Amino acid sequence: MDAILTVVFQNYEWVFSGLGVALIVYFIPKKEKKQDITINVGSAKMEENASATADIIAFRQNQSTSIVNRKDLLIVVDIQRDFFEGGTLAVPEAESLIKPLNELIRFAQNRDCDIVLARDWHPPDHKSFMGAGGHSADWPAHCVRDTDGAKFHDGLNITEDMTVVNIGAENDDPDYSAFDDHTMREKIKSDNIGIVYVVGIALEFCVLATCLDALKFGKGIPVVALEPFIRSASIDEEKLEEVWSNFMSQGIIRAHNMAGFDITVKKPHLRNIA
Repeated sequence: MDAILTVVFQNYEWVFSGLGVALIVYFIPKKEKKQDITINVGSAKMEENASATADIIAFRQNQSTSIVNRKDLLIVVDIQRDFFEGGTLAVPEAESLIKPLNELIRFAQNRDCDIVLARDWHPPDHKSFMGAGGHSADWPAHCVRDTDGAKFHDGLNITEDMTVVNIGAENDDPDYSAFDDHTMREKIKSDNIGIVYVVGIALEFCVLATCLDALKFGKGIPVVALEPFIRSASIDEEKLEEVWSNFMSQGIIRAHNMAGFDITVKKPHLRNIA
């Protein structure tokens, strides 16, 4: 253990433990000396995440509803056939995401988290598609609603308690965010969301847009991007670090795992898909 700092505030102790590259916050009622909650903001450098962690502490202090009555929200973005090998917009190393993602989802379910599956669900003539015009970043047609490419990956474990929301279901703009669905905006504005975790495909597009909208509509709710459970369209490491820097400058927390989830996920070897 590198360092421990204990701060007593309003009958509570906040214990900061430096564990290599991990920063862990223990929320301990002073009288009971019993651990209540752990927030792991692991894979980024401690100094880079310190302010974001302080934001979580302030959020927890100011909650009007008991922590026990709040649910964390896990948003799983675009785990669809067209983003995997053989699909029209295949993402490098996407297949390696499925097994650890299923384990993460199972862990989140055991913690009674709300789980949302966000999917691209485009009309055949969506404006972002090549040849449709009207947008500068045209894509090949992908995840067209009711087609095989729009189906969730066969290996993704889906249960009845999950909520499915659509991205880009209308033909008025490109749409990248799970919060294009107005029910998501209402959900995050409620008093029952603790922390928002975002995983899935692709880092630079739908994951980024979903995280930014979670910050926008959540108004103070911590938003955590779980790096090992995210895949990117680019394989340029320098560009990807720029994307992560953008995440963190906006107030998004770059983390390795949900609190208490200890599975080790190897960093994928990025390569072009033939």
